[in-house]
Amino acid sequence: MPTGAITQASVAVAATSAGSVGPAFAGLSYEKSTLYEPLFTATNSNLIALFKRLGPSVLRIGGNSVDRNVWTPNGAGQTAGQIAPSDVAALAAFVKAAGWQCLYGINLGGAATGVTTPALAAAEVAYAAQQFGSSLLGIEIGNECDLYGNTGSSFAGNWSLSDFLTLWGQYRSAILASTPGIAITGPASASSESKWTVPFGQAVTKSEITLLTQHYYRANGQLSTSTAAFLVTPDSNLINDLSILNSGAAGIGVPYRMSECNSFYNGGGDGIRVSYASALSVVDSLCNC
Repeated sequence: MPTGAITQASVAVAATSAGSVGPAFAGLSYEKSTLYEPLFTATNSNLIALFKRLGPSVLRIGGNSVDRNVWTPNGAGQTAGQIAPSDVAALAAFVKAAGWQCLYGINLGGAATGVTTPALAAAEVAYAAQQFGSSLLGIEIGNECDLYGNTGSSFAGNWSLSDFLTLWGQYRSAILASTPGIAITGPASASSESKWTVPFGQAVTKSEITLLTQHYYRANGQLSTSTAAFLVTPDSNLINDLSILNSGAAGIGVPYRMSECNSFYNGGGDGIRVSYASALSVVDSLCNC
């Protein structure tokens, strides 16, 4: 039971509609490494039932593990570091059984060391498109590319939006050469909406992407200030970022999507994810979107 004073409140519901929320508005994002756990299979009836109860939406396969796993066309499957045909086929079967669509991430960061190439990416997308059919919403090339230049990352100390556009374009061209008409999305930035995401969209235009994608986390979960109390306070940063994305995407002529978001990154904050505060913050974030 709650402690302290309780404030009485009332809510009036008008008959006039202020807008609508589409059935695929709230989706789920998972690391690409879940493909070889395996988690998404046609036999995981309990998870399929949960997805069906949530209603048809978007399952995004991405995260940092996108750039740590390599397409292995002759792989046995369920092998760490590899994405094999059987892994993708299992995911596609799950998505179809759940009645969802998939936003599928492709390794781009591995280009720094040569473990992946445009040709490998094109081969993976071609196979994924064959397996998913109409259940494939689009392809994301890379993950949080605005951080590739950070210390310890793929292109540490030598990375810019111009570099990304060049490399991204090479991968996109190879993908379209083998799978014409496939939907390409991006840039899946970690932040930097005004300095990276929107300028990327303006550079490639709606002729090259169907969806502008962005990530958002409230703060670093390892900070002492990342508490449940902070999580449920109004988030002016999110509102500002959404305003930038909304006007930027409208100017480009494409929709935008927060393809990855959560409470706090780096572990989520001590005890946060198992608290009611986390659930409340999700609802508040959705309403802001």
